[in-house]
Amino acid sequence: MLKNSGISHRHAGNDCTAGRVSENETLGLARMGSLCGVEKVGILVSVRLAVWKRVWVPFAGGVLAGATLLGLFAMRGPIPQPVVSEVSQAAQSTANGPSPDPSATRRWLIQLEGWQISVDGTEVELPSLAELWSRERSARAQDLGLSPYDLWIVSYARDAGLDWELVAAVIAEESQFDPEAVSERGAVGLMQVRPIAAAQVGEAEFADPESNIRTGVRYLRYLNELFRDVLPGERLPFVLAAYNMGPAHVRDAQALARKLGFDGRRWYGHVERVLPLLELEAFYRDLPAGYARGAHVLQYVQRVLARYEELVRDARSG
Repeated sequence: MLKNSGISHRHAGNDCTAGRVSENETLGLARMGSLCGVEKVGILVSVRLAVWKRVWVPFAGGVLAGATLLGLFAMRGPIPQPVVSEVSQAAQSTANGPSPDPSATRRWLIQLEGWQISVDGTEVELPSLAELWSRERSARAQDLGLSPYDLWIVSYARDAGLDWELVAAVIAEESQFDPEAVSERGAVGLMQVRPIAAAQVGEAEFADPESNIRTGVRYLRYLNELFRDVLPGERLPFVLAAYNMGPAHVRDAQALARKLGFDGRRWYGHVERVLPLLELEAFYRDLPAGYARGAHVLQYVQRVLARYEELVRDARSG
């Protein structure tokens, strides 16, 4: 109809033939009254598309994403909790009436999403910081390469409450880590254990390297308890001297020190000064244990202490 009228499709300066509007015209709704019908329809469609793109599409996307997350949580359900039950004979006997057998091993069953874990016992002892530090030092000791017997040295020393460095220093001085060493007085092995010392700590076998270390360490611990009557800070020299010459000779040296005006409870400047006198007949003939190589023992104690301190420094610096 418009074609037959011969009327131009231009109105108010707008191009209705092209049927296009600019972005400004799309958003300028106030000008719609001055536009032709085709232009109005195009503008309305453009406005609705713009509103859909700018408002409803993001909103619909957010709703869809939220619904997806809710669906996932709904499918996942609550976090499963492990089921722990006791399946030992002790628990069964308790349920049936009689008191549980304390010697029976307690066993626990943990179930979680199809997995089953069986656990024996009910208590796990956690190490203290001191024990962890001791183990760290022990691990470093095993890596020092002192000898093929480092593991036994560390293990038995720790069990006895002694420093492994002390035990290693004694072995180095006694046998130079030679398990076949035998002294003229009948001491054998790495720690030069004598039968009388082994009997004192209840050890019947002490010839092989492991039992020799175990016996020697136990004897050191025994001596450490024996000389608790001396000054605490000076006990170790007494223990080392007794390990080498026997505790009876050390007691003689203490008695001689008191007789000569020294303090028998102190090592440095007191008992160590009278120790060489045990080699002189004028002194040892009146002592219960008799003669002893006091000067030799004094040097032995000094060498072991020096090596012990050196090993401690190396362990701490390493």
